[in-house]
Amino acid sequence: MGPAERPGRRSRGCRQRSRCRSGSCGRAAVSSWFWTDRHGAHAETFGDMASGKNRIVLRGNPDDAFAALHVCEDGTLLGAAAINDPHTVRAARRIQERKKRVDPALLADPTTNLRRLAR
Repeated sequence: MGPAERPGRRSRGCRQRSRCRSGSCGRAAVSSWFWTDRHGAHAETFGDMASGKNRIVLRGNPDDAFAALHVCEDGTLLGAAAINDPHTVRAARRIQERKKRVDPALLADPTTNLRRLAR
């Protein structure tokens, strides 16, 4: 039984979701990250994608390359998931690591350069 599975213990992701639900959206010290290439598609995700009372912002075209970004009420980026759009995930990770607050409308606009937002 690992530390997160012991009674009375919660994983880092659970603690982060609890903070967001209570209105204090701090981010975890280390974001989880996963990618895979299957059936001709590249899928990549990082961070926390649990919805709660936060906002999921969609970016791109589902028929081509697209991403979903999980944004806290204060503009803090909590996580992202993408299909065939690794550049968005990479830029989103930089935004999160630098603790930038971003307008969800800018994240949703496919013409916005996320690398510039991460600076």
